[in-house]
Amino acid sequence: MPNVLVVNPKLPVNNVKELVEYIKKNKDKATYASSGVGSSQFLCGEQLNQDAGTQVLHVPFKGSAPGLTAVMSGDVLMEFDNMPSAWPFVSSGKLKALAVTSKEKSAVAPQLPTMIEEGFKDFDISSWFGVLAPAQMPKEDVALLNKAILKVVAKPDVQKQLANLGAIPQEMTPEQFGSFINDEVDRWGA
Repeated sequence: MPNVLVVNPKLPVNNVKELVEYIKKNKDKATYASSGVGSSQFLCGEQLNQDAGTQVLHVPFKGSAPGLTAVMSGDVLMEFDNMPSAWPFVSSGKLKALAVTSKEKSAVAPQLPTMIEEGFKDFDISSWFGVLAPAQMPKEDVALLNKAILKVVAKPDVQKQLANLGAIPQEMTPEQFGSFINDEVDRWGA
């Protein structure tokens, strides 16, 4: 699920380049909200700092909603948040969206550029969700559970609901998902 970079609609920026310029000119106002250290929202903010050479101050909140509220009120400059949490506020005009954080454009907001299109060549950060079980679970039970989950996710009504949330289901075997998790740990551990 891609994150979306949102700002207060009164902020005089219309794209990520303008936001970075604004940040560099207004260092004392440069803050970003997240749902906590280690979240994909936090990692997006830190990736922006690294890529843009900025020092936007992280302001952790107890969840997305308080952070989005802080952006809407102008107490915090920006937030990278999950599409389902932020998009209703963008649609109602309470937030302005500048870009999505995935490699691909979002089906929910195809008009938004990706961070890569905005000039951040390796900026591909999404939230992801999966089902985990105890390590001692028998392989045949894991395979059965995987098969059942994939069957449900393949249903047209489930596909439609996921698409409405901006989610992109990834079909994986348990082994592929394990490798994916290990790759994520290696990527973010550094």
